[in-house]
Amino acid sequence: MPVEIRFKDGRPQRVTMTQKEAIFKPAKINKKKLAIALGISPKDFDPKMQPEFVSTGIFNLMVPLRNRAALGKIAMNMTELRRLQGKSATMAYCFALGPNGRAFSRGMLPWGLYEDAATGSAAGSLGAYLVRNGKLAPGHTLSILQGAEMAAQATSKWRSLNRERN
Repeated sequence: MPVEIRFKDGRPQRVTMTQKEAIFKPAKINKKKLAIALGISPKDFDPKMQPEFVSTGIFNLMVPLRNRAALGKIAMNMTELRRLQGKSATMAYCFALGPNGRAFSRGMLPWGLYEDAATGSAAGSLGAYLVRNGKLAPGHTLSILQGAEMAAQATSKWRSLNRERN
């Protein structure tokens, strides 16, 4: 994936990543088991969207949650999440939509690191997932706040360059 880094006074100010066209795979995962693996209630899932594997270079499991409070409840069981995802995804990218093109997310890694504070590849997959699900119009900017729950907050901005193709 091509990456462009813009610096100001010797410090990175903006990183732009051009990602591949999204690939979608249905997630045949039992939601009750997924809730157990994430330490949340099945009622915390967004009832209007389904978990799905999405890749713009690396497959991640998109996990739509009802609200931002549900993100704060996550207490991952690494073993269970790893077993559920298998080799289908690198992480469970849990997110909740906010107002005005905003999303809040946590990148749950079912191996050593536990959680990623900022995940560009998953942010790209989330943007494509939201366009596909009619939650974001093609060409509009999505602002994603990730890592707040681990006190390592990062904001990513995502914008599709092409119209969604079904």
